[in-house]
Amino acid sequence: MNDTVLTVFVVVTALAVVMQAGILVGMFFAMRKTSAKVESLAEEVKTKVLPAAELAQSMMIELRPKIVTLVVQCQRFNDRVAYSNGTRGRHVDRHY
Repeated sequence: MNDTVLTVFVVVTALAVVMQAGILVGMFFAMRKTSAKVESLAEEVKTKVLPAAELAQSMMIELRPKIVTLVVQCQRFNDRVAYSNGTRGRHVDRHY
């Protein structure tokens, strides 16, 4: 009887080990496939997104002084209009 129980235990354990090995092999192939997809996406980001980001950064560097000048000119214009209306330094209610 003990030999039968031991044999059944060994067979069940061997099946469990083989099943675990199969699961690990399946996980390995799934991770390899996922890794390949991630690498292709990373390459696509490098070729498409990074140049666009660099272009946006260079545009911001180039346009920043112009935007600052425009804002200053708008503020001066606003001051002139307020001075000519006699509202400089006072709160003006605006109803839109």
